[in-house]
Amino acid sequence: MIYLDNAATSWPKAPGVAEAMTAALGAGNPGRGAHDQALDAGRILLRVRTRAARLFGAAPERVILTHSATHGLNLAIAGLLNPGDHAITTDLEHNSVLRPLYAARARGVELTIVRSERGVISPDAVAAALRPSTRLVAIGHASNVLGTVQPIDAIAQLCVHQGIHLIVDAAQTAGLLPLDFTQTPLAALATGGHKSLLGPAGTGLLVLGDGVRPRPFEVGGTGEDTFNESMPAALPEALEAGTPNVPGLAGLAASLDVVLSAGGTHLARALTQARRLRDGLVASGRFWTPDVDADAWGVPVVSGLILDAAGQPLDVADVADALAQRGIAVRGGFHCAPLVHRRCGTEASGMVRFSPSHLTSHADVDTALAAVREIAGL
Repeated sequence: MIYLDNAATSWPKAPGVAEAMTAALGAGNPGRGAHDQALDAGRILLRVRTRAARLFGAAPERVILTHSATHGLNLAIAGLLNPGDHAITTDLEHNSVLRPLYAARARGVELTIVRSERGVISPDAVAAALRPSTRLVAIGHASNVLGTVQPIDAIAQLCVHQGIHLIVDAAQTAGLLPLDFTQTPLAALATGGHKSLLGPAGTGLLVLGDGVRPRPFEVGGTGEDTFNESMPAALPEALEAGTPNVPGLAGLAASLDVVLSAGGTHLARALTQARRLRDGLVASGRFWTPDVDADAWGVPVVSGLILDAAGQPLDVADVADALAQRGIAVRGGFHCAPLVHRRCGTEASGMVRFSPSHLTSHADVDTALAAVREIAGL
């Protein structure tokens, strides 16, 4: 299998993940006892928090353990917005950002969607959308379709000076690009554990900036403060209702060790192969890709349409299936990013997305290029 679908989920997982998850099946329920199994589970959660805090420059108690980036974004968006507030997002977003904001709009929040230019959101465009009632800006660090990285530092400075919360969807960049709360004044960052953090599905992180306190989106048991009719006051417990995914979090702790040890080298290796793949597809003369700002392209995602001899696009599902039959994994479709496709004119067709990783080799890329040429009739 040549795996070029890492923007959906990473494969293979980091060394040690499966072993850590298997060992954690013997752990108990954290915070629900003083016996060894319960204490072991609590230590697993602490390992994840401390490693994530190190990666993102945050306090461990401000690392909320979630089951996905979507879960974290819902916690932050629903927990910070009130009816009458104004929120800003962009036309580059995944539905994990858009749908919580649409739900907030149905509850009386006003919403502005800022238009991108060549895959990039200008801080000036965000500034022009601000109102006295603006409460938060929610934006993806990088587009999961176009691979363009947004100017988060500049947008963060704009927001902090206006007293506005900036929520960043880091699903495509956590583990690849640095985001440090000590350097960039974010209100919240959400990510899943299963993409470039190389951990298992069903895990995620919501990291909160100092002083940021969303209302609980979910309520229930926490193993403490039992007679309180509300959630506990202290973080992280205030935002963590129910039994956590202890085996999954054990795997995430193991993968975070690998990411931290890599020291940022995974991105350079993945981009080398993504660039080689993109250049080869363009050189074939049978590939259309959206026009994006080359300086902003910064994560290993290459999306577009494979063309036939007449220059007409082949069905993206057929292309993905044909590649799968040749042992090459990609994704054809809309990638849960509807406004990107409307912006690019592909809302009827979708695109084929190739997303290599630091483990992708030159030979893998050459094999994929040869397969595309064959499918295109070259």
